[in-house]
Amino acid sequence: MTYTRRNVLETGASALLLGSSAGAVIGATGGSVAAASNSLELLAEEYVDHHHACFHAENDDRTGLMAGGSCGSGQTVDQTHVIWDVSYGGSEGYVTFDADSHPYSGPFVFYVANGSATVCEGTYLDGGSVGDCAELDEYLEVDPDNGSITLELSAL
Repeated sequence: MTYTRRNVLETGASALLLGSSAGAVIGATGGSVAAASNSLELLAEEYVDHHHACFHAENDDRTGLMAGGSCGSGQTVDQTHVIWDVSYGGSEGYVTFDADSHPYSGPFVFYVANGSATVCEGTYLDGGSVGDCAELDEYLEVDPDNGSITLELSAL
């Protein structure tokens, strides 16, 4: 494997999440420790394509991500085609997608497994069941507001 800055950062972040004690992960702010009692999976894509998203859900490794506790306080990501294993404490978690940092401009589609998502920042366009894909529960198509999308996530 060729190590790029992206690979090293992703590997390091995953190691932190996996290396932390059971029930707690290192948070995004100041190295504080937060209880991670809930988790779900999140995938960002450029277009609605359930078959393609299901392929990712069936075959891709998961990348750990700690969600924030309120709208706008969560970690920001900008990658599509990555299955995020999102952990958070409390009844919901928040993740922001930086659409301005992505080469595609337009609405983005978010697929969720083991939970649900609602739009906190952005404009909801469409959503629903993923159909025949047992690995994914739902999708949302969202247009960015001011270059970003924030989702409120709730595990089942």
